[in-house]
Amino acid sequence: MRQINCGLAWLGLAWAALLVVFLAASYPAAGQGLSVNKNVPGADFCTFSKLLRYTKNGAAFRNAYAAGPSKACTGGNGLCAAAAGSEEAVALLVATSPAVYDARRDAGDFNPISPVQDQRPCQTSVAFAVGAAAEAAAASALQINGSSVRLSQQDLQFCPGLQRGCYDNWDIQPALQRLVNDTVVDSECLPYTAPQSDDPARLCNYRCRVPPRAILQGKFGYSPLRDVIAAQKHIRRYGAFVTRFNLYEDFFEWVAKVPQKDPTAVYTCPKSNTPAPDAQAVAVVGYDNVKQAWIVKNSWGQATGDRGYFRVQYCVCGVMALGDTFGVFYLPDTLKTLEVAGTASLRQGKKCYIYRARREDSLAKIADRAVVSIGQLLADNIQVIRNLDKPLTGLRLRICDPDPATISLAGGKPVAAPRGTLGTASAAAPEAAAAVTPLADSASAATAAAPGAAAAAAAFPDLGPTTIEPVVPEEPDWSEAEAEVLLAFKASLGDPPPSTTG
Repeated sequence: MRQINCGLAWLGLAWAALLVVFLAASYPAAGQGLSVNKNVPGADFCTFSKLLRYTKNGAAFRNAYAAGPSKACTGGNGLCAAAAGSEEAVALLVATSPAVYDARRDAGDFNPISPVQDQRPCQTSVAFAVGAAAEAAAASALQINGSSVRLSQQDLQFCPGLQRGCYDNWDIQPALQRLVNDTVVDSECLPYTAPQSDDPARLCNYRCRVPPRAILQGKFGYSPLRDVIAAQKHIRRYGAFVTRFNLYEDFFEWVAKVPQKDPTAVYTCPKSNTPAPDAQAVAVVGYDNVKQAWIVKNSWGQATGDRGYFRVQYCVCGVMALGDTFGVFYLPDTLKTLEVAGTASLRQGKKCYIYRARREDSLAKIADRAVVSIGQLLADNIQVIRNLDKPLTGLRLRICDPDPATISLAGGKPVAAPRGTLGTASAAAPEAAAAVTPLADSASAATAAAPGAAAAAAAFPDLGPTTIEPVVPEEPDWSEAEAEVLLAFKASLGDPPPSTTG
């Protein structure tokens, strides 16, 4: 019996030693590549009470609408006029969006998320996270699989002549500026090697110098994200956002064991104000408002977590930290449009089109793509949408006064946009309006920046023009570099770019 017990003890020690070796090999103790902010503890960049209020108000909206859609969308106090105040606006956005969304499965007939990769011993998480978010943004805009857009993390992190080595930390915004201002090549031109050398000749030994073929015609941009609901909206539109994840010692063991047994398990972070010793840059590809958790794509290979993914609770571990949380978007030269069957008159002075909803559609997503107010879209379809909890698939919806660049007639015939307007820019990236609008001198540009205001004012005149605000609660500030990208795109809008259906 003693021999058996002794043997079991030695077996346990052996397994423990293997686990230590595995963790040490997978996660370098010196850090993960994102600069550690000692002023940022591991929790509370948002508050649960605020998030719970958002979801509670959204549920109340859904219940009221189910009880009586016409009453819910009539009069100055109607729920469809929620743009009158920021709390109501958020409630409307939450109520008309999926409660749970995973870009890997919910984007439509394509998966915009590229395969999980392994940074190995190098501290290159920033390049992997920014690259993942950029690949998702381009794939979402083009409606193709993320595996078709493979950026070189080696080029982004080390080249040309950036004088960074394998163990040098980096920050997210400089990496985004590198993405926007320079051309990052295809991963086949410069594969990732986890280089141990700091020699530029070895780090940047290009096979070719071209970006992925799928993104030859277009531009990247980025925007700071400061609000959980805005971040969720960005995921639905562009597949992912990039942020920090503060690393505590208990996470290594948790991610090595728990998600394999339960992929929906949620990491909660230690309840401590002690700054985390290390930090990782990650891409967030989904959310779960039921379990109050983000779905995170990591860069430690597919053998960790749930095939390289894990879930972390809202408002902890530095996720959504101000200054470290950004949405990447992609502006293609050829826009994907909503294909409409034809026109339908709803009321005098409005041009409305019939659109058949697809499996991946939500009201919020359609409104975002067509650049119309969610409240107006819902009010125009009261007779068709009877329950916000049911899928829209197959419903014939009216879309009234959309940005002309966002739609095309059946068969691919474009609906021409007026020359010289900012409509196409706002359609390609609504986030761009804040950068472009101050430089425009026309009323149409202001309307493009806040389409919800004009649409809601037309539908609900009793609210008064001064009470209407855009649906998104916060508009981001824009850096000079970001504005240059968008100005270049604006300058190309003398003639509307060709549209394709999708």
